[in-house]
Amino acid sequence: LDTYKSASMTSPNLSPSAVPAASDARLSPSQKVMVGRAPLGSRVRMGVFSETWVAPDGKGGIWVHEVYLAPGHEHTELL
Repeated sequence: LDTYKSASMTSPNLSPSAVPAASDARLSPSQKVMVGRAPLGSRVRMGVFSETWVAPDGKGGIWVHEVYLAPGHEHTELL
């Protein structure tokens, strides 16, 4: 493994008030150990119809979330 990191652990697209704190009682224990300000971690790819988010799992691995956008919420600015 090299030291190149392609994913940032912070997300500049989220305002602090819109993101739950790690102390939020609604988060599961596995969500609380994720680094970053949002439970999904950091967005690493934004497509027209989906986004990819990554977050460390707290055990040396990562969670990868592929989020498909609901109709009417697509990133049409990318077309």
